Amino acid sequence: MIVLLSVRFFPNSATPPYTRSLTDKEQNNIQAGIQYKTIHLTDEYFSPLIIRKALMSAENNFFRFNHLKNHIVGIKSIDELIEKYLPLYEIKYSYSEGKDINQLEAHEKLQLLVGVILPEVRKAIDRHMPQITGSHIFRPKSLSSIFQQEKNIYLVSFPIQDSDGETSDHAPDERAKPQSSHDNPDLQFDVETADWYAYSENYGTSEEKRFVKFVATQIDELKSRYKGAEIYLIRNELDYWLFSPKDGRRFSPDYMLIINDAENSEMYYQCLIEPKGGHLLEKDTWKEEVLISLDDESQIVFDADQDDSQNYVEFLNEVKEHGYKEVKCLGFKFYNTEPRSESDFAIDFHNRMPS
Repeated sequence: MIVLLSVRFFPNSATPPYTRSLTDKEQNNIQAGIQYKTIHLTDEYFSPLIIRKALMSAENNFFRFNHLKNHIVGIKSIDELIEKYLPLYEIKYSYSEGKDINQLEAHEKLQLLVGVILPEVRKAIDRHMPQITGSHIFRPKSLSSIFQQEKNIYLVSFPIQDSDGETSDHAPDERAKPQSSHDNPDLQFDVETADWYAYSENYGTSEEKRFVKFVATQIDELKSRYKGAEIYLIRNELDYWLFSPKDGRRFSPDYMLIINDAENSEMYYQCLIEPKGGHLLEKDTWKEEVLISLDDESQIVFDADQDDSQNYVEFLNEVKEHGYKEVKCLGFKFYNTEPRSESDFAIDFHNRMPS
């Protein structure tokens, strides 16, 4: 890949006593004095220390490994970026007298990298390197490493007074209304009494509240089908993500239903469910396709892959020792009541849940 840059470095000087436009002759003289050379992001021109420091500062953390690995498929470390990928780029460097790349001070090279070269490298990565796509391979992670015990969610409401002078909170957004004290009987549900719901309250869209009420009608049947299993419904507030195996687009399913036979180790099911408003059904079809594909195409593996830390290896060994006879990741059609119906989801839910 070639990154064409027009970079000029001029000697530092005091502030001029006045400014004026350059004449054509003066501009031509300056242009005639500019020199060009092709350079690379190698230690011939930049020390690894300066490159590493520039990567930490440039492009709003784009070059941090946790972000970069979503753009360069299979990259293992920042060292690999510096040694393997960055030297691929050719830079057309233009400079005035005394500002040859080998004459620059360390802070000038850092400025050149952060301000000009790395932004162009990022553009090239976005243009030419495919973003990493999702996989149907799942590896166990502890729930505590994914979901926070407490999370602050900021919602808008304001006090209003009725004709009797009584003050109450008014929430213009449905997501700011707690389900337990909801004024709409179709949406109201006393969440705190539900020992299967992981949190003490449910804030969400009207469709999400209806879904929680639907689960409440299914709990007894689930407990009967999976005797002795722990059953929990967890609200996923951007903690857990799925990536499309086709193009890498990601989304965060609203709910995760866990069915864990911890006592007999018969099964462990992770069920991913997305309530969806009718106005978004067509736009988010790709999300539904990803969810539905999990049932037949997902695989659960117990190797450490890239995370070979001692804590994770010990966690995997602990999971293996449970000896679960069946571990599955399941996805379902969208839960939607208009224009679809709750019964449409219920049929899909019952058909996909293992018997």
